[in-house]
Amino acid sequence: MWDVIEDYCSWTDADETIQAEVRDKKDIYLLSMSDAVKADFLVSGDNDLLVLGKHNNTSIVTFRELKQILQALHNKAL
Repeated sequence: MWDVIEDYCSWTDADETIQAEVRDKKDIYLLSMSDAVKADFLVSGDNDLLVLGKHNNTSIVTFRELKQILQALHNKAL
């Protein structure tokens, strides 16, 4: 699983000046990084983020949901 994650992950700095409707302002850096790398997914167990469901083009999902998505993509590719 880590091989798959490493193939699709990016590292970046956060811009904490973005505007976002969040319950916890300390989560803004995560949304900023998602924007910066044009992330498809933000994986979190934080309900303050999960309640958003999506930020711009980034889907906010649990690890379990990501595993299901990746498994479905893998099965479709077979």
